[in-house]
Amino acid sequence: MKDTAKFEAKYPLPENRYNYMLKVPIELGTAKKMQQLMQQDLTAYFGYHVTVEKRMMPCWYVKASPETKAKLKSKVPDGKYKMYEDEESNGYFKMPK
Repeated sequence: MKDTAKFEAKYPLPENRYNYMLKVPIELGTAKKMQQLMQQDLTAYFGYHVTVEKRMMPCWYVKASPETKAKLKSKVPDGKYKMYEDEESNGYFKMPK
């Protein structure tokens, strides 16, 4: 991209600020499908044709002591998160009761 000015952060100013919400039925709530829908929206609203690039990036490696690991461990053995919907059809994840 030659001109990156549109992507420069200008936090105190309202320009270039956007709010985005993607609501989909639970059966379409996969990461792959939501990524495709977001890419389509970027094309439709801004004319951007985007792709996903895999890149090697620096990262932090956080190591927990055995005591901390015990505190972080789920209280529900083999607990799995489940997707739920609220009264406005917003999806969210939590452990089933």
